[in-house]
Amino acid sequence: MVQKKTAKLEMLYSMKYFSSVSYISFLHSGISGYPYPLVYLLMLFHPYITFQIIHFFASSFFRMTNMLSIRDIAPNMKNWCCIVTVQEKQQVTDSMGTPTKKQKLIFYDSEGSRVEGIIFNADIPKMSPVLQVYRKYRISNADVRSIPPKFQTSDLTVQWVITAKTVIEEVNREEDIMPVKFTFTEFADLAQYMDDKSKSVDVLGVVISSLEKKTITKNSKQSNVQKFVLLNEQSQTVMLSLWDNFLNNERQILLNTIQAYPVVIGRRLKVNNYNGVSLSTWFDSALLVDPPIQEARELKNWAMRNTKLIASLIETKSYIKYNPELFLKADQKTTLICNVSLSQKTTLVKAKISFEHIFQKYWYMSCGKCNCATAADYDIEFTCNSCKQKSPVVPRCRFDVDLSDDSGVIPVSVFGDLAEKLLTFTALEAMDHFNQVILASCGC
Repeated sequence: MVQKKTAKLEMLYSMKYFSSVSYISFLHSGISGYPYPLVYLLMLFHPYITFQIIHFFASSFFRMTNMLSIRDIAPNMKNWCCIVTVQEKQQVTDSMGTPTKKQKLIFYDSEGSRVEGIIFNADIPKMSPVLQVYRKYRISNADVRSIPPKFQTSDLTVQWVITAKTVIEEVNREEDIMPVKFTFTEFADLAQYMDDKSKSVDVLGVVISSLEKKTITKNSKQSNVQKFVLLNEQSQTVMLSLWDNFLNNERQILLNTIQAYPVVIGRRLKVNNYNGVSLSTWFDSALLVDPPIQEARELKNWAMRNTKLIASLIETKSYIKYNPELFLKADQKTTLICNVSLSQKTTLVKAKISFEHIFQKYWYMSCGKCNCATAADYDIEFTCNSCKQKSPVVPRCRFDVDLSDDSGVIPVSVFGDLAEKLLTFTALEAMDHFNQVILASCGC
């Protein structure tokens, strides 16, 4: 008899009578005060009746709970319910100086209001998979609290704490445009945020290519990184570096869809000095792939209409070269040479170039992957001590000049493509010429 009842219960489960997260939460909390072991016994012997009871109480719960918009839900409020969509999920991070782990999310509602969600510690593996980006949910009675100013990383001031007790039910999602407005920084304006850790940017771009994944050592700690190439409608490109946890999630999505020109919104990215300007993920960054916003759809349509242009950019790999269009702007402020500090990573000066030390080597032997110097011989394959990658040894152009203005003089080293452009010959030609001079001086 028990076996028959169990079979009936399994049949009901297979019909997804109990698939809702909200219904299951009622089983664990009990129905009308009955402890949950009695509920399970009722399920065992009268599964259909149990389902009807659970359905009744669950429906009554959502009817009795106040259905509110995000802006109407205040800190410490109880007995509320809200239908929201997950806009973004950040990576799981550690709280500074504590063993606490956390994952932040951002929800929005039909009015375009937004609120931060957060999951802690053991609740992360339980609740994070439940909440998927761009999907719509009915959330009830999460703990609501104000975010202390020192922990605010955006304009959001209220936080919902999601735990294993939070009632969450997925709502049938209709394809719609995200009612959230983003403020994107244009590629041409990125330089003003370069190497400023106090500032971050949001950008919109279409991914057209990727470089190889690398493992590097920073501050005695190994990290993984992979660069992706972003393109905008002005045909400008910029490199986006995805670090560590982003490689486990968003990286794979981008690689799987790269032939379809995935459009990404990069949120709270850092701007670095690499080939002029580059972007990098940070601990609180988020990457939205093919988000349901009008700007993203228009950019994808533009990319589909310009496949020949994109193919040309990929073939010539122009995106790996220094791009002065992104780095230099007419209205950028310059610094007097006398005020240049060694602590500054990036400085723009207006100066004259003097090339007095003409007897230089003009090249050095480098790793073909990371450009770091090596004592290895030309054209052999070796394992680089800096990037730990196997690579052929190649010559790279380098020479020194003096920059001067009315306030002083400063020595500068010029590398790579820019050095070759100024010299009008390649690093390989410089190496051959140097070797010929050495041989001639030896009488060989």
